[in-house]
Amino acid sequence: MKNVARYIFRKVEHVVFLRELILVVYYFLNKTRKNIRGLSNIVRIDTSKVVPFLSNVIFDINGNDNIVVIKSGTQIHNTKISIRGSRHKLVIEENCIIKGGCLWFDDYDCQITIGNGTVIGEAELGVTEPNSSITIGQDCMMAYGIEMRTGDSHSIIDLASNERINHAQSVTIGNHVWIGRHVQILKGVSIGSNSIIGIRSVVTKDVSENSIAVGVPARVSKSGVTWIFEKIPRKTNQDVLKVVKV
Repeated sequence: MKNVARYIFRKVEHVVFLRELILVVYYFLNKTRKNIRGLSNIVRIDTSKVVPFLSNVIFDINGNDNIVVIKSGTQIHNTKISIRGSRHKLVIEENCIIKGGCLWFDDYDCQITIGNGTVIGEAELGVTEPNSSITIGQDCMMAYGIEMRTGDSHSIIDLASNERINHAQSVTIGNHVWIGRHVQILKGVSIGSNSIIGIRSVVTKDVSENSIAVGVPARVSKSGVTWIFEKIPRKTNQDVLKVVKV
């Protein structure tokens, strides 16, 4: 179906009405639904290069002046995009893959940005309170059961001052970061590029680049590392002997 849609889009790329009509039919067949209430909300699907593939995606928007941008070549499956409030912005860059979960917004003026080529198995990304954001860099790999949010959704009050002490804080993930299964990343955290977060870790503090962090709470266990997608097999004694003989 994806190849057919791309072929048709190329044939009618200069006819805006036909492109939009085909897009509506295409997403209907793939069980993608839009429930949008309010004024001046925009869902922009970039079909300029490779048509994004959306399957069982729900856009549930209630507010005004919200923007959702999904760029060329991105694939989104079994995911809910929930927006409550106004002036929020979601940008999913080119060639991303999101396989499940929920991206949700509360209040107003919040933002989620996911960089080129990032792959997310399944995640809940939540932004709350004005001007907070989640920024995920390029070429990241996230497993299943990831939870990342900027706020606690409720207020903690200091009895001495009668002031709230748990305001929302933005989360930043660098480029080429690998996050294992069931990791929680709490508000205010920054994770440097090329780092690895171990399975079931709870990240409460910043992680420097080129580091491995594990545990509850997560602590850096090793620095000066990076990672690649390919698996490199361990050298055996036979491999060593072959090198010696050569």
